Formats: sequence, structure tokens, C-alpha cells
Amino acid sequence: MQYTNNVIRVEFDPAGGGFPSQIFIKHIGGEIPALTSQRHFLSIGLSDGRIATPFLPPDYEPIRVSYAGADRLYFDTIPFRDQHGKLVEKFLLSLRYEFWDDGTVFVRSYFVIDESVHRP
Repeated sequence: MQYTNNVIRVEFDPAGGGFPSQIFIKHIGGEIPALTSQRHFLSIGLSDGRIATPFLPPDYEPIRVSYAGADRLYFDTIPFRDQHGKLVEKFLLSLRYEFWDDGTVFVRSYFVIDESVHRP
């Protein structure tokens, strides 16, 4: 997944769980890499020794909206899995990005452990 405007290009690898894997700043001569990451930005150590990280399932698509002068990219209800690939029940993350034409970016993040979530 990728977002681009006149100032930046942001790439989201599904393994990154909604966090950017690469960010490039655009300028007259091309692009300058500002961030390249192959690691998780968020990991949670569980009491049983497992490590939980967010991930995007294969069919996951963020919601894209343009509103009030900003392009918005919503990664809602992102699931977590442990280092063995097992789903970590009840953990959810949402990341909501706002991209402005001047290069300003805001992100709101929400993490919950939801006792009402029952996945099939």
C-alpha cells in the first residue's frame, strides 16, 4: 500500500501493521529516503512470554477519505499476532493518518484490549 502527494511518498508493508515501512521526501531532483524500517514499531510482551505485534491480513484495505483539505488514511481494527503467527485475541489497534499538501502529517492511534470481540 502506498500514499503519495506532491511532497511525500509513504509505503505501508502489511507486516508493519499499519505503520510506514518507508517514507520519501520529494524534491526537484527526485526523492530522499527519510525512513526505511524492516522492524515492528509496536510490540507488546505478554505475561506468557509471547510477543504481540500488529499485522494487516492479506485482504485488508485501509479506508481512504479526502476531507477539509487533507487526505486521510484509516487503518482501523488492526489485529495482533504473536511471534509464532497465532492470533492474539482481543487486541486491536487503529491508526488514522492525515496527510496535508504542505507535507504535514498527523496520526492518531488507538489501542484497546476489547473483551467484547469474538472472532470466528
